[in-house]
Amino acid sequence: MDDGSGGIDAVMADLGANLVTVLVILLVAIGTLQGRPPAPVQVLAQPAIPLSGHAQSDLLYLRLNPDPAVLLVELTASGAKIVTPQGPRPLAQHRGPWPARSLAFVFSPRHHALVVETARQNGSALQELTVPDALRAPPEGAGSGFSTAFLSLPRATGPEAFRPALLRLLTQGPGQAADGGTGEAGGISATLAHLWRGLVLVLNLSAFALSVWLLRGLYRRLRLQL
Repeated sequence: MDDGSGGIDAVMADLGANLVTVLVILLVAIGTLQGRPPAPVQVLAQPAIPLSGHAQSDLLYLRLNPDPAVLLVELTASGAKIVTPQGPRPLAQHRGPWPARSLAFVFSPRHHALVVETARQNGSALQELTVPDALRAPPEGAGSGFSTAFLSLPRATGPEAFRPALLRLLTQGPGQAADGGTGEAGGISATLAHLWRGLVLVLNLSAFALSVWLLRGLYRRLRLQL
């Protein structure tokens, strides 16, 4: 299952890598032209392990079919909320112990640090899933951050049976998935997504071309100095 975000993330990762490469080349070129070795450049990176489509589907399945051994949290702009049979309630009101495993559905990073620290203090291994736009309620209110269409999906007998219904909802687009309708919002969002991909691709190619041009210029300058 792929809602399109994976492709954008991959292109953005390539763009970021190329921009870092350009920065390093510029520092090397400046140091060389000034007649002194360049200072070492430390590039910090935070490793990330992307989830497969099946893994994301399994986590979303848990939202509709809760497991008592997993504490579910919705991380929204209005606050961090614990998922209960009676509906979401503020994390601050949760008095029971945290299980060994917890899962955060991320709609907003606003209260992310609070959830991570609380899970750590309670000895709970926290997993996180950024919720696709097609499954979000517009706008977020006091209840769940998930759209009514997602929360109305039939409770399946297992993750495998759940995936086809989830895939259909994801392919409708944000505007249609929010209310189950057939409005134009989904088409507009798809068009904007295509334009964004095109812009990122152009920037990526430009960064690569700049890297090649800098390398050729530096090579010619070094040959003249020799």
